Amino acid sequence: MRKIFLPLLFIANIAFGQVDLNLGLSAYYPFTGNANDVSGNNNNPVFNNATLTADRLGNPNSAYHFDGASQYMKILNSASLNTTNTLSLVAWVKPQGFYAGTCHGNAIIMKGDADYLTGNYLMRYDDNAYTNGNNCLQSVDVLHQNFYGVGVQTAPPGYTPYIQTNQWYSVIVTYDGTTSKLYVNCELKASAPQGSATFTNAYDLYIGRLNSGSFPYWVTGDIDEVRIYDRALNQDEVNALGGCSVTLTCNNWLRTQAVGQSVTVGDLDITGNQVTIEANFNCSSFPVSRPDKQEDIVSKHANTTDINYVLRMDLAGITTTTGQHLTPPPCDNLVLNKTYHVALVYDGTNLKLYRDGIVISQKPATGDLILNDWQTTIGDYAVNNPVGTNFLGYINEVRIWNVARTQAQLQQYMDAPLPAPATQTGLLAYYTFDNLLNKQGNATGMEHSMAVQP
Repeated sequence: MRKIFLPLLFIANIAFGQVDLNLGLSAYYPFTGNANDVSGNNNNPVFNNATLTADRLGNPNSAYHFDGASQYMKILNSASLNTTNTLSLVAWVKPQGFYAGTCHGNAIIMKGDADYLTGNYLMRYDDNAYTNGNNCLQSVDVLHQNFYGVGVQTAPPGYTPYIQTNQWYSVIVTYDGTTSKLYVNCELKASAPQGSATFTNAYDLYIGRLNSGSFPYWVTGDIDEVRIYDRALNQDEVNALGGCSVTLTCNNWLRTQAVGQSVTVGDLDITGNQVTIEANFNCSSFPVSRPDKQEDIVSKHANTTDINYVLRMDLAGITTTTGQHLTPPPCDNLVLNKTYHVALVYDGTNLKLYRDGIVISQKPATGDLILNDWQTTIGDYAVNNPVGTNFLGYINEVRIWNVARTQAQLQQYMDAPLPAPATQTGLLAYYTFDNLLNKQGNATGMEHSMAVQP
């Protein structure tokens, strides 16, 4: 592996505003095949009898189903699960029924074995708001249920629309020390003064129930993507986690404006017969000397015989042991000054070009990828820098994988930063441009340091 270190030209332009989904992460349960905490804090369940099921994108074994009678998770108390007066709770929830026992609570997340204990925190849904606090005195109202957290819920009769069964919801509760907020599907549903609420206690954390014989508050439904932060998430982060549009601001994108102005990240070969290359781009000028729009976003090639991978605005290319493979030209519908997500995916059978999560061109392709000694280059051709193939505009969220990502996986984070990048299967390199670090963390021992060409 070679590295190049050159004088830096680093221009910050257009980025995900104030979004850092790893900052302050105390626990993170993506539920991808298991219930482990991938935050690095080892808050793994000591008990889990919930059942793996499909997530909201249809990925199998990527969420957990709770049967409303006996299934739950228990995580032992730890220092990282306690905080002072700032906190965020995050989950995707698909209710499939409503608890009909006393008070009708449905406990998604609960740390504290009863309500009103000092330092407890929770995420829950029930009919409390609609019944004006009389839910413990009457039968369950399955038509008028709301999500809420400690000290933050809407006044009677609650927010609308009310919870519908068999529908996924992004639910986020935040506390910044002054104000508590409830978001449902990225929309602020309730806000209230936080008062003196703090979030430290000696109780264990439960998912899917409350640890109480009298008020178990069993959840019937599916839960996914549970996160706990020791800080308050902002609206952009709520949008990113909820799959809503992310506001772009003028910070932290790579800007390339001329031939040779690019980033090199080392000799990053992908071996075998699977590869995915992703990026977000915003083109400010199309080539004037070429009829196509084939400006290089990520390149590791010098000619048609040695393409380990090349991703352009309207082309995906590789060279394998069976020859060169280029996706056919797609419909010419690119426009200037618009942000797109683009991806190259090769799975050993087909080569596909995605734009904004949709396949826009593909062709059959087989064989193992041809290797070369060129530097992986962002924003230009990897060698020779021919005029017309350098990218003019803004680039961010560059991701290089040695696996073939599915359409659902591409769509999940095409408008948001990758969470816990060091734990992402097959991710070799991940570059955003707030700095020159590989956000993947070099967990495999590879060190692809960036240098920005002048």
